[in-house]
Amino acid sequence: MRELGPRILVAELDGEPAGLGAREHDDDVISDIWVAPAFEGRGAGSALIKALEAQIAERGYRQAAIQVAAWNERALKLYQHLGYRVLWRKVAFDPILQTELEKIGLSKALRLDQ
Repeated sequence: MRELGPRILVAELDGEPAGLGAREHDDDVISDIWVAPAFEGRGAGSALIKALEAQIAERGYRQAAIQVAAWNERALKLYQHLGYRVLWRKVAFDPILQTELEKIGLSKALRLDQ
């Protein structure tokens, strides 16, 4: 995590860590969003995504991209609520889980003057 530095954000609610978000490669891809189950539905995920989008826009990118496992309907609905549009759906290798997963790729146009 130290290696990624400011590309990892931690959300806090009520003084406790509620979730994290990351951009592993400092590009236009949000690589990770995770919210602790006790904090789901309280805005931590939305806040993390918006903060990461601001970082992406600051770097001059005109869009943000994210992927989600097809079975994760809750996350998919959140991303779509935040303005992401589905680009593709396919089975792809997940390097963290070391298995093939059906994934959905999404993208959102960003305003560069955020």
